[in-house]
Amino acid sequence: MGLKGQTAGLDQRIWKIEDAVDEVPFLGIGLGPTLNDFLFFLELDSRVKPILELSRTIRMALPSPQRRRPEVLPDGRGRLLFTWVRDTPRMNDLLLPVLDELGAESCAVLGRHASMPSMLPAGCDFYLENDLGPESWLRWAEEFGRVAPRWARAVRRVLTEESLPAGIAPLLVTALVQQSRQVTTFLGALEIIRPRAVIADFDRGAFAAPLVLAAKALGIPTITMVHGAVSRRGFTPLIADVALCWGNDQVEIFTKAGASPERLVVTGYLRAGLTERADAGDVRRRLGLAPQADVVVLATTNALPPAERLRFARVFCEALAGHPEVAAVIRLHPRDQPQIYAELARRNRCLRVVDDSHASANEALAAASLLVCGDSTIAIDAVLQGCPVALLELDGELLDGSLLAMGGDGPVVHTAVELAAIIDRFFGDGDLREQMVGMARRHAPQICAAVGSEAAGNVAAEIERRARPAS
Repeated sequence: MGLKGQTAGLDQRIWKIEDAVDEVPFLGIGLGPTLNDFLFFLELDSRVKPILELSRTIRMALPSPQRRRPEVLPDGRGRLLFTWVRDTPRMNDLLLPVLDELGAESCAVLGRHASMPSMLPAGCDFYLENDLGPESWLRWAEEFGRVAPRWARAVRRVLTEESLPAGIAPLLVTALVQQSRQVTTFLGALEIIRPRAVIADFDRGAFAAPLVLAAKALGIPTITMVHGAVSRRGFTPLIADVALCWGNDQVEIFTKAGASPERLVVTGYLRAGLTERADAGDVRRRLGLAPQADVVVLATTNALPPAERLRFARVFCEALAGHPEVAAVIRLHPRDQPQIYAELARRNRCLRVVDDSHASANEALAAASLLVCGDSTIAIDAVLQGCPVALLELDGELLDGSLLAMGGDGPVVHTAVELAAIIDRFFGDGDLREQMVGMARRHAPQICAAVGSEAAGNVAAEIERRARPAS
């Protein structure tokens, strides 16, 4: 039996590894939260390739000569340091408007790609993650040698107590080497850059979490800007001092997950598409759809393993089989892979599978008459843009983010038959379409207190309030 079969239904057991690692500090810092992305991967699909992980671990444990001390100009210290994990519309909307509000000369960005500086406003400093030092390899190696045996015992204990397969251990070793190296590097770099605050686009992501923890250890204020639908794990427990939420709905989810209300501030949602809607006719023409066609869009999510994403897509196609006049579109999550749906698209000639290169999330919503999705931020985007949403819940896995997007009013379906019935009513002679549009209009203020430039101004003001005083 493969690891996937052994670990079906890991649920919350896998997350106890985070707590066990956190009990063994590295350079005085608990690194458990830095494992979030790795544990999320294991929860979705625990197939691990031991030889690949061993080679990655060895490579990560070697000194990195390309890492160097940050080149900081005299006016480069005391800036606001932002993380920028990916060049995507969602992440760009989260960062770039706030830089404009704060003034580029007061900001710096730590990014993952060498192409990013060309997109930043003039005067904003940029540091590339892979180059950032100082290296401090000896400091890391000595500390890792001290704590690694204690980590091994802690992880082994959890694997045994929770009946988790020992085969996931190689990925955990890779994660601990990588994240402990990052924390060591960021401690040294932050002592040189000396930012007024560190602002993360996702404080529990593998990229930002070591930086946020290093900043907290040095007494630097830390802030996280919520970029997606808040779920029971992933966004919580918070690492940063404060989270900037879109609206009262997100505050409710965070507090239910144990976050202190004092660490939650409502600032709004930075999405350009909410104030600058795409032209539906233009998007439909680009996708090869009739400009006046009825369009149903299924949005995929990275919160499910590939086999489950394909299962959602099959249910979607089955539900639309009786409506050849309605265009069926599958809009891929940025981390989804089109090859998963290749055979389904071959068997359903009218189905279109599109990604960011074909249509952004905002463009897909502009083209959609109806959105179908599981647990996904796009449900919230849809409600805020007035696009009707039907939630597809096959196995009771919908989380608070999508349910709250509906405000308790929208339809939740569990089978292809139920989805087909909703589609029949939506495009029929009844008033379901008007009811769903009205639901979105009523609930939008709870989801999002402000959008666009107003939200950017709120975020900038809160960052300034929380940051160290400018020298």
